[in-house]
Amino acid sequence: MCIRDRFEQARQLLTPLDAVADKAVLMLDTAAAYLALNLLPEALASYRQAVQQLRLADMPHDAARALWGLGSALLADGHLAEAAQELAQATELFEQTGNLPMRAGVLLEQAALKNTQGQLPEAQQLAQQALTLVSEQDLPVQQIFAHLRLADLHTDIHEAEQHLQQAEQIASVVAMPFVRYRLEQRLGRLRLQQQRPAQAEQHLLAAISELEQLRGTLAHESLRVSFLRDKPAAYEYLISLYLHQNRPAQAFDIAERSKSRALLDLLRGARSQISTPDAHIESSLRILSADLHACLLYTSPSPRDGLLSRMPSSA
Repeated sequence: MCIRDRFEQARQLLTPLDAVADKAVLMLDTAAAYLALNLLPEALASYRQAVQQLRLADMPHDAARALWGLGSALLADGHLAEAAQELAQATELFEQTGNLPMRAGVLLEQAALKNTQGQLPEAQQLAQQALTLVSEQDLPVQQIFAHLRLADLHTDIHEAEQHLQQAEQIASVVAMPFVRYRLEQRLGRLRLQQQRPAQAEQHLLAAISELEQLRGTLAHESLRVSFLRDKPAAYEYLISLYLHQNRPAQAFDIAERSKSRALLDLLRGARSQISTPDAHIESSLRILSADLHACLLYTSPSPRDGLLSRMPSSA
C-alpha cells in the first residue's frame, strides 16, 4: 500500500468522528511526509489545507509547524517571496509559543532562503543565531543541522571543516541515518576541496550507503524516485572524482548504481507483496500511526536539511 493510500485510509477512519484537531494534525503529517519525499505539489496543497484547519482549530503551535513546512516547500519550488512570508509567520508563532528547537529550525530555513537570494552575510547571521539558540541545550540534532548549515554557508574551507568536525562529534552518539548521509556527503565534498581523494571517496561511499538504506525503507517505487530527486550530490561528487582519476569503469558503476538500485528494490518489493484481510478499526489505527511515524522519521528542516521527525526536510 503506497503512502497516499495510507493517508486516505487514515482520513476515512477519522471522517465519522468528531475529531477536528486530529484531522488537522493528520493533514499536517500528510504534508510533512510529502515534503520529505519531494512530492512538492502534494506538499504545497496539503500544507495550505493544514494551515487553514489548524488556525480554525486554534492550534498555534501546529499552525506554526504547518507554516514552516509551507515555507520550506515554497522555497524548494522556487517561490522565494512567498516562502519568506510564511517562514516569518512561523518564526513569530514559535516565539509566542516558546518553542526554541523549532524556532531554530525556521532560522536555518530562512538562512537557506537568504543564501538562495544571494544574501550570504545575512544567511550566515541567521544560521549562527540558530546555533546560539540550541548550543547550550540538550538538542544534539538541532546542533548538528546548525553546524551543517554553517558549513554550507562558509566560503573559508577551514571554517567549514570546523563546523563539520563539531557536527561529526555530536553525530557519533546520535544514531540517525538521515543525519549521517548529510554529514558524510559534506565531508566528502570538503575532502575533494582539500585534494584528499582517498578520504573523499570513503565519505561519499558512506553517504551513498546511508542514502540507499533510507530509500530501501520506502514501499513504493515512485516514492523512491521522488525521495532521491534532491539528493544526487554524493553520486555526482563521486562520479566526478572517478573521472578525474581516469577511472571510467568506477564512474559508470556509480552512475548505474544510482538508478539500478531502484529496479532491485522494485523486484524485491514485488516478490514480498502479500494480501492481508481487513482488520479491526483500532488495529488499523495503530498500523496507520506507525506508518505515518515512519514516514516522518525522514522529515527534516531545510532544503532542505531537517532537524526532527516532525519537522520539514533537506538534502
